[in-house]
Amino acid sequence: MHPTDRAGAVVETGANLAKAVGMSPTELSRTRRRVVEAGWLEESERLAHISYCRLSAKSTREDIVVPLRRAT
Repeated sequence: MHPTDRAGAVVETGANLAKAVGMSPTELSRTRRRVVEAGWLEESERLAHISYCRLSAKSTREDIVVPLRRAT
């Protein structure tokens, strides 16, 4: 687990993340784009050409809604 900012974004460069998982920076960038498109990551903010991403509600299972029912 990497440290995150207040919005839940990982504060780490793509090059360092790629190195940590044994990928090239280009391969990590392509993979990240596909994971964002699939809804598992979301961009929390963008500063100039730098994107900050965090896990989406889909990946943390926070998007599960449990229907309420009336007690009898």
